[in-house]
Amino acid sequence: MITITLSSDKFAVLHFLQEHKRVLRSFRNITITKDERILIKDREYHLIKKEVTLFDVIYTLARPSILGKNTLVFRFSVLPKNSGCTISVSTKPEKFENEIDEKKFMEEFSIFQTEVLAVAKPILTMSVPRDKIPEIIELAISRSLGNIILLWFSSKDYKYVRVKVKNGELVEKIGDFEDISTDPVNVIVKQLAET
Repeated sequence: MITITLSSDKFAVLHFLQEHKRVLRSFRNITITKDERILIKDREYHLIKKEVTLFDVIYTLARPSILGKNTLVFRFSVLPKNSGCTISVSTKPEKFENEIDEKKFMEEFSIFQTEVLAVAKPILTMSVPRDKIPEIIELAISRSLGNIILLWFSSKDYKYVRVKVKNGELVEKIGDFEDISTDPVNVIVKQLAET
């Protein structure tokens, strides 16, 4: 069993864990294709069951084989802890527990939270050519005096970059612009309240 600690409330964590395609991307040797197929070590699996309770989210994946169905089970148990949650990750077979990339999992969760927040109340959404990204960032930096501006860039091939600027400076960047290779790029701009 592997444990991961996130500084977020239980409902937000459970909401994230329901997004099996996003969560499974955090495992090494698991690929989610553009047409949303699940490939594990180049073998195609299908989600046949997803269970969600107040404490667990369980995915059961299967693929046909000569001896019947070959199944994998991923269990994420969520326990509230002081200012966040601890997630226990267990799998059957157990060898997949060691395949989770904790850093990637936390990054996916952070991106998910930002996406939910940004989509809830954006101040601007647009689609722009990829070569206009620097111009948009420059504009956000110039408008961020006394504000926090969140920029969310996404492409059709599920690549994301999150940028946060405050008082004329870049304060956070998650993702890599080199990964966004498609045109146009979707942009969500949101002004955040200071906490």
